[in-house]
Amino acid sequence: MAADCLILATSEPGSVAYVETANLDGESNLKVRQAAPTRLTNSELSMNQFWKCGAEIVYDAPNRNIYEFQGYISGSSPLLSNSGTDSISNNSDPGSTSKSA
Repeated sequence: MAADCLILATSEPGSVAYVETANLDGESNLKVRQAAPTRLTNSELSMNQFWKCGAEIVYDAPNRNIYEFQGYISGSSPLLSNSGTDSISNNSDPGSTSKSA
C-alpha cells in the first residue's frame, strides 16, 4: 500500500526503517529511512506520553513530488529533541522493520 507516513520510532538500531518504494519509483531495493528526530522508543507508554504532551506535527499536503517532503514536530515534551522543534524530511513507507510507530 503506497502511503505518506511519518516514522516516529522503530525497533531497529539507529531508529531506521527499510522502505519499499517500487510502486513509486520502480526501484526494487529497500531504502533506508530514519525515524523523525525524537527521544521516543517503540513502546506504548512512550507513544502515549508523546500524544498527551500536546505535540503538533505539521507537514506538506499530499502532492506528486515523491522526492521532497518537509514538516516539523513541535511541542514542549522532553520526548522531543533539545530544540523543541524537530525537522522532518523524506521519511517514507515503512518496510521490513519488526516494529515501527
